[in-house]
Amino acid sequence: MRIALVTPYNQRSAISSWARLVAFELHQRGHEVTIIRAESMEPSMDAPLALPPLDAPGAIVAGCDIEPAQLVAEHDAILYALGNHFGHHGEVPRLLLDAPGVVVLHDTDMSDFRNGWAFLRGESEAPPAALSPEALLGWFAARATGAVVHANFYAAAVRQFARGPVAVLRLSFPDLEVPPPRARKADAPLIVATIGDANANKRHDIVVEAIGQSDMLRGSLRYRILGHAQPERMAELSARAEALGVEIDFSGWLSHADLQAAVAEADVLCCLRWPVTEGSSGSAILGLLSGRPVIVPDVGSFRDLPDRFVMRVPAGDEFEAVTRHLSIMLRHPEVGPALGASARAWARETFHPAHYADGVLALLARIEADRPMTALMGHLRAEAREFGLAASDPLVLRAWRDATRAFGSVGDGGDGLSAD
Repeated sequence: MRIALVTPYNQRSAISSWARLVAFELHQRGHEVTIIRAESMEPSMDAPLALPPLDAPGAIVAGCDIEPAQLVAEHDAILYALGNHFGHHGEVPRLLLDAPGVVVLHDTDMSDFRNGWAFLRGESEAPPAALSPEALLGWFAARATGAVVHANFYAAAVRQFARGPVAVLRLSFPDLEVPPPRARKADAPLIVATIGDANANKRHDIVVEAIGQSDMLRGSLRYRILGHAQPERMAELSARAEALGVEIDFSGWLSHADLQAAVAEADVLCCLRWPVTEGSSGSAILGLLSGRPVIVPDVGSFRDLPDRFVMRVPAGDEFEAVTRHLSIMLRHPEVGPALGASARAWARETFHPAHYADGVLALLARIEADRPMTALMGHLRAEAREFGLAASDPLVLRAWRDATRAFGSVGDGGDGLSAD
């Protein structure tokens, strides 16, 4: 099968790392995979298309250089990776509207993408600003032949709008092959780290407070933020850490090799989120794969992780639980490595790209089987347009759902994940 993967494909994008894994796995199964780079050259978006591409199993084409008709003519299936950054995914809307394919929804909050779209292309082209986060996801799902989500918590919202099947697949993420944790010397500090851009919803301030307000933790822990931090965010966290006597380090953006080395030095990883804006957490998966104990909230995709492999905290009210977990890690140095080792074995099997490719290929096969019904509904939409009804009009969407319930399976489906 000739598969087009429309995606960012540079070292600065976590979604690019996912795309590379999936592309090579599909290629190994005999499929011809072409990378269509979705990034923009717009200077106000940092021109990510100018960044060197990752290595690929086949051709790499700039999305801005291809037309929808060519995309359809030259490929048997199209996968669109969509995340909340218009600079990285700016070519997706133009191509998706006239070359429908499967949309992979990496984020649950697409407001930054919508605002970037409106800023660069005009409000008339972008979805309405008043759409709820669920309806904004649905705007894309309603224009696709099918959809992939990476956790149960937003699958139902996407299925409300989708006109094709929806699959829930666990996100594949690169295993950096981080060495197992070393035995910590008695006088060595416990290294706590958070991976990724230092956005406020990662709750770094809670970790700083938990360390700084405990006499035992304050003198024995060091906190590292492994990712890019805006100057204002760095200044804010540094000031609070200094006031509480907390040692804090900022690494800046890290290559895979540098990230591997930084995670190898960590004893505990904090993957807090509130609110949750992503479909799945690559940093949590990376943490589990690394064999380090991982602290996660009890919301979003984190709920799909089995309790026996993570340390949970209540989202939005994390302070006491974070303090308790860090205290246990400090007082009982044998607990962290044991928890991390069992989680690592589970994660290596669970997040293997082979499972993701299985799910994608099954979804594509189902869409192909549903093609007659899809064609029928295409005629229905054409008729609706003659009456002035848009494809996203509630009447059209209801007709689609009613017809598929009666005559076919289009529009509802996909297995959920269990936390086993």
